[in-house]
Amino acid sequence: MTYDPIFKSIFGNDWDKLPPVMHKHYANKPYSNDSYSCRGTMSVKAHILMRLLAPLSHLLGGYTNCQPS
Repeated sequence: MTYDPIFKSIFGNDWDKLPPVMHKHYANKPYSNDSYSCRGTMSVKAHILMRLLAPLSHLLGGYTNCQPS
């Protein structure tokens, strides 16, 4: 029996509009041992207020690595 990817029902009709890299990322099927990993660089921008609160978040156990851009 073939199952559709788990996220296909979540994205609905927009599933077919997603680029191939997103299909690969969300291709895990139910009742399987599918996995996906990728390598690359992700750039995250944070609002100045969030950068100011980063030390507090770090003290509370959150991951913070705010670099000004």
